[in-house]
Amino acid sequence: ELVDRFGTAYGQRKHVRAALDFDDLELNARDLLEQRAGVREAWAERFQLLMVDEFQDSNPRQLQVLAALDRDNLFTVGDELQSIYGFRHADVSLFRERHAHLNKRGASLALTHNFRSRPAILAAVERIFAARIGERFAPLIPTRTPQTGEQPIVELLLTDKRGWERIPGDDELEGMPEATPWRQAEARLLAGRVAELIASGQAQAGEIVVLLRALGDLPVYESALRHHGLRTLAGVGGFWSHQQVGDLLAWLRALANPLDEL
Repeated sequence: ELVDRFGTAYGQRKHVRAALDFDDLELNARDLLEQRAGVREAWAERFQLLMVDEFQDSNPRQLQVLAALDRDNLFTVGDELQSIYGFRHADVSLFRERHAHLNKRGASLALTHNFRSRPAILAAVERIFAARIGERFAPLIPTRTPQTGEQPIVELLLTDKRGWERIPGDDELEGMPEATPWRQAEARLLAGRVAELIASGQAQAGEIVVLLRALGDLPVYESALRHHGLRTLAGVGGFWSHQQVGDLLAWLRALANPLDEL
C-alpha cells in the first residue's frame, strides 16, 4: 500500500512539473510507439539503419522500443561476457536470444581479431579463462606482431582472499587505508613487484601504469606503492576531488571563517 501511494504521489508531482525521470523516458517512448501507429511508422521510416552498441546491457523495455522501430534494419554489437549492468535491469539473455536467432539466418558475425593487445597477453587471457568460461569463450586472434627482439612478459600475481583475518597485528598494514585484509595484501604484493622491477632496472617508474577494475580501493594501492617510496599520479576524478586538495580547502575555509563548524 505504501509503495502504491508513493508511486501515485510521485507521478502527480512529476505531472505538475511537466517532468520525466529516466524510467519515464523508456516507458513513455515504448507506449507511444506501441499505441500510436502513425508515430511508430513516422519514426521507423526516419532511420535508414539502426545500430545498437553494447547490446548485452539492454533491458526488456529498451528492446521493446527497438522492436517497434525495427524494419529488419537493426544492427547490434555486443559481448555477453562484458555484461555488467544487471543491477539496472540489463538482461543478457536478450543478447543470447538475438544471437541465436541471427545465427540461424546466417546473419551473425564473430569479431575475433584483436588489434589492441600483443600475442603474449592474449595467450595469457586464453590460458586463464578458456577452461573457466567454457564454450562461451571465444579465443582472440592477435593482429599485432612483436618487434624484433621484443619479448612481452605476462606475470600472474595471486592473492588468496581467505586467511588474512587470522593474522594478528600486521605492522605493514599500519597507515594503510581501510579495506578488506586480502585487498591490502594484494596491494602490497603488487607494489612489491613494481618496486622489484624498478630496482632491477627492468623499468622506470614513469613507464608503469596500474589499471584497476574499480576505483573504490584506489587509495589502498596508492598507499602500498608509496610505502616503497614510489610516487603516484592517480588519473582518477577531477583535481578538486583528491583527498589532499579537499583537506587544504577545509583548512583555508577555517582560516577564512573560524566560525565555520563544518
